[in-house]
Amino acid sequence: MLASGASGGLIWLCDRKRKLLLIDGHGLAYRAFFALPVTMTNDEGQPINAVYGFVSMLLKALETEEPDAIIVALDGPRAQLKRTQEFPEYKAHRPAMPVELKGQIEMIERMLCQMRIPVVTVPGFEADDILGTLALKVSGEGGEAVIVTGDRDILQLVRPGVRVVMTSRGITETESFDRRAVEDKYGVPPSMLPEVAGLKGDASDNIPGVPGIGKKWSVDLLRRYGSLEELYARLDEIEGTKRREALEENREIAFLSRKLATLDTNVPVEIDAGEAILDNWDKREVLECLLALKFKTLARRFQDTYGLSRPARGLSAGQAGLTFEVARAYSLVDPTDDSALSAFELKARETGAAGVSSVLSGAGFCDIGLQALALATGEMALVARVEAPAAFEIARGIIESQEVQKWFHDAKPTLEALDKLEISAARVTFDTKIAAYLENPSLDSYRLFEIYERNVEGDVVITGHENASDPSEQPSLIDLEPSGARHAVEDIEAVRQAAMVFHLKPVIEEKLRALGMKKLADELELPFLFVLKEMEETGIALDAEVLLALAREAASTLGVLEKEIYRLAGHEFKIGSTKQLAHVLFDELGLPPARKTKTGYSTDASVLEALKGSHDIVGKLIEYREYAKLKSTYLDVLPALVCASTGRVHCRFNQTAGATGRISSSNPNLQNIPVRTEFGREIRRAFIPGRGFQKLLVADYSQIELRVLAHMSGDTRLLAAFERDADIHSETASHIFKTCLRDVTPEMRRMAKVVNFGIVYGMGYYGLSSRLGISVEDATAYIDTYFETYEGVSAYRERCVSDAIAKGYSETILGRRRNIPELASPNRHTREFGERVAVNTPLQGTAADIIKKAMVDVSTAIKERGMTTRMILQVHDELVFEAPALEIESLESLVREKMISVVDLLTPLKVDIGVHDNWNA
Repeated sequence: MLASGASGGLIWLCDRKRKLLLIDGHGLAYRAFFALPVTMTNDEGQPINAVYGFVSMLLKALETEEPDAIIVALDGPRAQLKRTQEFPEYKAHRPAMPVELKGQIEMIERMLCQMRIPVVTVPGFEADDILGTLALKVSGEGGEAVIVTGDRDILQLVRPGVRVVMTSRGITETESFDRRAVEDKYGVPPSMLPEVAGLKGDASDNIPGVPGIGKKWSVDLLRRYGSLEELYARLDEIEGTKRREALEENREIAFLSRKLATLDTNVPVEIDAGEAILDNWDKREVLECLLALKFKTLARRFQDTYGLSRPARGLSAGQAGLTFEVARAYSLVDPTDDSALSAFELKARETGAAGVSSVLSGAGFCDIGLQALALATGEMALVARVEAPAAFEIARGIIESQEVQKWFHDAKPTLEALDKLEISAARVTFDTKIAAYLENPSLDSYRLFEIYERNVEGDVVITGHENASDPSEQPSLIDLEPSGARHAVEDIEAVRQAAMVFHLKPVIEEKLRALGMKKLADELELPFLFVLKEMEETGIALDAEVLLALAREAASTLGVLEKEIYRLAGHEFKIGSTKQLAHVLFDELGLPPARKTKTGYSTDASVLEALKGSHDIVGKLIEYREYAKLKSTYLDVLPALVCASTGRVHCRFNQTAGATGRISSSNPNLQNIPVRTEFGREIRRAFIPGRGFQKLLVADYSQIELRVLAHMSGDTRLLAAFERDADIHSETASHIFKTCLRDVTPEMRRMAKVVNFGIVYGMGYYGLSSRLGISVEDATAYIDTYFETYEGVSAYRERCVSDAIAKGYSETILGRRRNIPELASPNRHTREFGERVAVNTPLQGTAADIIKKAMVDVSTAIKERGMTTRMILQVHDELVFEAPALEIESLESLVREKMISVVDLLTPLKVDIGVHDNWNA
C-alpha cells in the first residue's frame, strides 16, 4: 500500500507490484465542459456537463486500468504558480475559467470527497507537477503509475513504470503512451520533449521558444545534438544564417522555455496514502453518490464494473442495500413454444398496446433489412427472427393488428424494413424518440437508453432462459456458432429496448400533455414521420450523364485554378494543407493573418472572405475550394449512392435534428447543395422526374420567416408591405439607405436582404459587419435604422426576451416549446446567446411547423384524390414533387391551396410554383 514518507513523499510498501491511477482534475473537467453542452443541468438549473463528463472519464479509467489506488490532483492558484512568478506571460493569454465551470469544479471536489478519492493541491504548483512527483515516487519503488490527462507536457515523464493516457476527442476517446508511442509520435524520447519545447515553444502555455524554429527543425536539431547545451556549444555547425542568428539571439529564451516546460517532480506532497487504496472504498456509497447526482447511466456502469448485484424484483432499496429499483420485469417467451406464443398474442390484444423494437441489417432504405422483431406488452416479451416462422407470424399479426397500438423509439427504419417484406404496421400511435425531441429539442442525443434514464426511475429486467440483466443466465456464447452468438446478443438487446419503450411511453406522454404538446405530437409530428418515410422510400431519380459531364468540368476547372494559384504564389504547394497555405498567404505574400488556432493561423472560409480583394490569389482559392467541395461532396459521391434495385437516390430525412423543429437530410445531404453559384445550381440539373413521370413541380414559400415576423410582431409597416405584395427587401433598402424605392440598386437590395434575415436569425452588429464586409459602425447604423423603421419588430424582440426569461422557454404559434436555460447564465455571452434563441425560436420554429403541416396536408390530399404524384424532397421552405403531365394542373392548384391555408396569419402566406424538366430548369 501507499504511505506518507517523512519528507512528504510516497513509499511503496506492498510486497507485490501495484498500480496507481493519477488523474489531472482540472484537465478532465475542462475537457468535459467543452465537450458536452452547457444546457445539461440538474433540477435546480445548475450546469452539470463538466461533472457528468468528469465522472464518465473517471469511470472509464477505472474500468480500463483496474488500479489498486487513485489520486486526483488540481492546479494551485495561477497567480501563485512558480512559473508565473518567473515568467508573468506564462498562460497569461488563457481566458478566465468560465463561470459555469467554476461552480462545477466545486461540485467535482465535493463529489470526490463523497467518493473518498483523495484530492491533492499544492500552492505554487500545477497538477502536472504533483502527478509527476507521485508517478516517479511510485515507479521508483517498483510500482506502476498511470496518468490520465489532456496535457501533453506530462509525456516527458513516460518511462518504465509510468504510462500516460491522453484524452483526445470528446469524453470517450483516449490514447495510451508508453516510451515507444511517444517516440513514434513526436520523433524524440520522452525525456527530450522539454528540450523540443525550448526551441519550438508551446503556444497553448504561451511559452515563446525560438522564433522561426518550428516543430520539424527543433526535433531534427535535438536528435542531432541531444540537448540545448550541446546545440549551443556547436552553434557554428548549424546551416542557414537566419536560423543560426535566431538561435543565437534567443539563447536565453530557449533555456527559459525549456525550464518552463520541464515538470517539477519534487513537489512537497502531503497525503494520507491509505485513503488512495481502492480496497477501502465503500462501493455502495459511491453508487449512492452517483444516483444522488441522477447519473443513472454512470451508476449502472459502476454497478456492472464492480459486480454489485441488482435487487430482486419486489425488494425495496433498503432491503436490497441499493438504491436501484426494478421498474418492471418482462418474461421472455420461448419462440418455439406454441402455447407460450398464443398466450403472448392474447396478452398483447388484451393490453391493447406493445412496445416494438427490431434487429436490422444495413443502413439507409436501399440496404436496410429486417432480421428480427421484438415486442413487449404487459409483463411479457417476444423476439421473433424472420427465419422462425411460428414466432414471426405471431409478431406479424400483432404488427398488422388494428386492435393493438404500436409504440416505437425511432420508428422510421423499422417501418421501412417492414414495408420491404410487405408488412404494413397498423395503429402506430407513439414514437418515444419524437416525444423526447419535443420535450427537449436541444439534446445532443436521443438514444433510447439515455431518454429512458432521463424519464423513468428504475431498470428493465428480462427474465427467462436468455436473461439480459444477469449474464449467468444467458446462453454461453462459447457454445454458439459465431452468427448465433451475435444473434443472441442482438435479440436480447432488441427485446430489452421494446420493454423500455413500453414502460417509457406513458411517462413521456404525460410530460408532453403537461407541456401542452400532446396535440402537436399526435397531429403533426407523428403523421409527418410517415410523410418522411414515404419520401425516403420513393427517393429521387438522377441523370448520370449530367453528373459525369459536371464532374469532368469541375476537374478541368480545378486544374486551371491550381496552376493559376501556383503562379500567383510563385511555386507549387499543397493547397489543401492549412499549414502550407497559411505560410504562403501570411509569411510569403505578407497578407494580414486574422486569427490563430492551436496549430497555426486559420485559413477557413471567413478568413479568406475577409482577405478578398487584398490579393488575386484569395479569390482563386475561394473558387478552388468551392469546386473541390462540390466535386468531392456531390459529383463523385451521388452516382455511387444510386440504389441498384430502384435506380434512385434515397437520402435520410432526420426529424429530430434541429432545435427549432427544422429537419435535415443526410446520405446524401441534398439540403446543402449551394444555389448562390451557377455551378452549384447546375448540380440540381441532374435531379429529374423518374420513369413514368414527366415533370417536377417545385413549390416554395416566399419569405416565410418575414411573414411570420410581421404576424407575431404586428408591425404595421411590415404588414402593409406584405398586404400590397411589395418587395420587402427593396422596401427595407429604401429605409436603411435613405433613398426612394426607384433608386434602390440590386446591391442595396442584396444588403437589405441580409439585414432582414439577419434580424430573424439573431445577427448582431459584428455578425452583420462580417457578413456584408462593412464597418461595425455602418452595420450598427443599418440595424438601428431598421428598428426605427419597424418599431413593432423592436418591441417584439424585447417582448420575446422578457417572456422567455419569465417562463424559461419560447414557443411557436402551434405550441412547440424550446427551453432556454442560457437566459439564467451568469456569463454575459451565454445570456446573449439565450436572448437570440428567444427571438428566433418563435420565428424559425413556426416556419418549420408550417412547412411540416403543409407536407402532411398535401400528402393526405394527394392520397385522397388517388393521384400518382409523389412528394420527393423538402429543402428548407421548398417542396419538390414528381408528377405525370396529366396531373400537373390539378397538382398545382392542390399544392397552392394546401400550403397557403396551413395557418391563419395577419399577412397571407405566398407560394411560388414552377413546373420543370429538372430541379434547376
